[in-house]
Amino acid sequence: MRENKDKVKITINVDTNLYEDVSKELIRIGVKNYYSESGRSVVIEEKKGIARYVKKEELVSYPFDTIFFFTEEEYEEALMSHIAGKYDFSTPGRGTVFSSKITRLASHPFYKSPTLLKTSLMHENSYLFEELEGLCCIVQRGFGNNIARTCLERGIATPHITFGLGGGIRDMLGLLRITIPAEKELINVVLSKYDIDALMEMIIGKGKMDEPGKGFIYQYSIKQGIVNTKIKKGTSSQVASIEQIISAIDSIKGNLQWRKSRLESVEYKRRFFMNELIELCIICNSGCGTDLMKKAIEKGSPGATISRVNYHSEEVKEGRVSSGREACRMIVSKEHVPGITESLEKSGAFSNEMYGYMYSLPVPKAFTHRR
Repeated sequence: MRENKDKVKITINVDTNLYEDVSKELIRIGVKNYYSESGRSVVIEEKKGIARYVKKEELVSYPFDTIFFFTEEEYEEALMSHIAGKYDFSTPGRGTVFSSKITRLASHPFYKSPTLLKTSLMHENSYLFEELEGLCCIVQRGFGNNIARTCLERGIATPHITFGLGGGIRDMLGLLRITIPAEKELINVVLSKYDIDALMEMIIGKGKMDEPGKGFIYQYSIKQGIVNTKIKKGTSSQVASIEQIISAIDSIKGNLQWRKSRLESVEYKRRFFMNELIELCIICNSGCGTDLMKKAIEKGSPGATISRVNYHSEEVKEGRVSSGREACRMIVSKEHVPGITESLEKSGAFSNEMYGYMYSLPVPKAFTHRR
């Protein structure tokens, strides 16, 4: 069913130990349909004694889960503030919550946004920042820690890494494709908008993303949220860690602008960025993503990354639909969106066989190697 409706996508990243509690709380307040995806969070492990001077600090990974769902704008702020306050997201290491304005392009009729949220059970007790942007970097599996280290060593924010399979761009590289595995890591970081250009420049340089097959990086729009600033793991000799101090100053200032001078010394190279693009995401039944990706490529998409996600709803509990889903993400130009949407609709993406849900999200800036 073709649509063009503005919605809000809310994303929550939490430690796996908190996942069950958060999901139960969402159901309690009326969010009964949501998706989840497993991944890992990365922090720096502080060395003690002389080791801190002679050995490079190692990275430590923790299992993290991502929960995301779609709702109406009127519930956005109260819902996020409630989750952030109840689970103390203002404390570094607890989690991240943010929202993005999306356009629902088409979906199976069965999908419904929460419209009867129990607002009386919510408590708006957490401050949300509006000066945020998202950055996603897609690289070969095994290279995600290199990108994560770049974010952590600059003290920007905590990266969250998930996994997927790439297609399209890789297939265009001829014989070079055999040296590039299909398995990908997706590194997502939510950060201050004042740092995003500098961090993007650092990642491109460190990751050699101006070389063929090294990866793809793009910026996506965020409305508001709270950022996880847990950078290091270790016992602090002070009453409060540096991350806690930064979080406290953010709350006192009420904005993130005071941090912006930290990365201003970064040198910018003359690069050819792609601007004003669209992230298209089609969520469908497990096993259908590859065929839909091929249809999208025929209509102008340069490629896609397919990730496994789980769908949670009353219909899943009753056994009427499967919980296994695939999220097929692609970055395309605006003029290709109508053709791709129509092609996927004709291919049965929104039928009872595939149970598709398709939305778009603005991508102001992207970069990859181009001839």
